[in-house]
Amino acid sequence: METWISRNKRKRKTFWQRWFIIPILLVIAVGLYMPYSHPQLRPKAILHNIIPPVPVVSETDIYHFLSDILAEFRLDSLNIELKKLDTSQTKVNYSRYDISWPKDFPALWFVNRVQQKGQSLAKFSSKALENRADESLTIWLMAGDYADTIAEIELIPNTDAVPRMSTIAFVFDNFANFRIDEALALTELNIPFGFIIQPDQIPGTKLVKALESSRGQCLLKVPSNRLGWELVMATNQLAKAISNNKINQVNMRSVMANTPSLAGLYFTDSLAIDKEIVRLVLDEAEYSKLSYLYQDNGCSFCDSLAYLKGINILKFDNLVDCRKFSVDELSETILGAANNFAVDNKGVFLLNSAQEILPVIKSLDNIFKKYNVIITPPLNTAAVIDGL
Repeated sequence: METWISRNKRKRKTFWQRWFIIPILLVIAVGLYMPYSHPQLRPKAILHNIIPPVPVVSETDIYHFLSDILAEFRLDSLNIELKKLDTSQTKVNYSRYDISWPKDFPALWFVNRVQQKGQSLAKFSSKALENRADESLTIWLMAGDYADTIAEIELIPNTDAVPRMSTIAFVFDNFANFRIDEALALTELNIPFGFIIQPDQIPGTKLVKALESSRGQCLLKVPSNRLGWELVMATNQLAKAISNNKINQVNMRSVMANTPSLAGLYFTDSLAIDKEIVRLVLDEAEYSKLSYLYQDNGCSFCDSLAYLKGINILKFDNLVDCRKFSVDELSETILGAANNFAVDNKGVFLLNSAQEILPVIKSLDNIFKKYNVIITPPLNTAAVIDGL
């Protein structure tokens, strides 16, 4: 039996239903109106499957990127071997670059430089993995928003891989201060070196023979005034070389002829210059084909006369004065120069002959071999002065 509902109750229910629907209709109306009154709220088309494409970096760009890094370590002579990876089993679409890396060089040097250079160019990021079995190192270059791999680099240790050659030179000031045993030990190292003496400091016969058979270069420090040469001619060291104390061409030639391994000369000062003495000295320099060391000390007459005579004028542009350094400071300075891959000429180091220097040079021998730094005669590193 159905329940009877009065008409009044039915009307009230219809009334509340009507009031309940009105807010819903208002919300719908506002929602439809707002996009047209405010264009920025209009719905935009939904783009599907938008994935940034893998950055296109050419093999040439990557090759140049790696070549520039190798050049910073003076390894620009090394070959970069490009290899295509097997894509049959994987979906990789990049190449591999094999590099023979010096076995004594930490691979971390290369990894750090890849990261730094890649970040500075805002192009690449990288990650690396060491293979302990063969001590090789694999580096992956990545680019783009999703760090897509664009290249694989294999660093392969190679004992034959060495940096491009650079040079370093040593000059011992006041060589007469060397103890005879140390001076002889220096000549036995079989390395090029320079040594400075004055005309009245010619060593004894034993050391003279050792110096002449060594790879040393003598740089003669001569006075530019008459008083200085009078003192030189009167010294006992020259008693066997000259017959009298006169300052003349014969005696001047004898002085230079008795100086062991003489390669160049320079004047000690620019005060009280005796032009006749200077001419006499430079005449013998021209005759013996010696080099003239430009000092830039205001001795313009000496420099000009040497130039007019056509004498080979040289200048040490990178002279490092270490005469007041402690042994530790000297070692650190030379090591720092050897570590500077950016320069071809590490410098000409002016040393104090009174110091214990030979152990320092011996201790750095392995470093020089590692970095392919060659000890060279000092005059070979000097710049030629073509004009004054």
